[in-house]
Amino acid sequence: MRTFAVCARCLSADYDRLASRGKGSLYSWTVVWRAPDPAFSVPYAPAVVELDEGYFMVSAVVGCEVEDLRPGMRLKVVFHEASDEITLPYFAPDGELP
Repeated sequence: MRTFAVCARCLSADYDRLASRGKGSLYSWTVVWRAPDPAFSVPYAPAVVELDEGYFMVSAVVGCEVEDLRPGMRLKVVFHEASDEITLPYFAPDGELP
């Protein structure tokens, strides 16, 4: 499968892959209560995570109740194997102080 990525600000297709330690803080989120497909269990929280390296990543927060989400909450990456070929990065509470 071919993917096409562009910058959210300028729509440039010229981008770099950046390394991260996989830790950051919760910048923004929403809670989905109605599943778009039966394969999804609700509620779930799509989120924007501000990584410690200074850039942002769209993912989802797992491992806690949606009612416990707070701005600035410390998160760490956890990987979920969706298939033999696909592993997705999610974020879970870190428990570490900022």
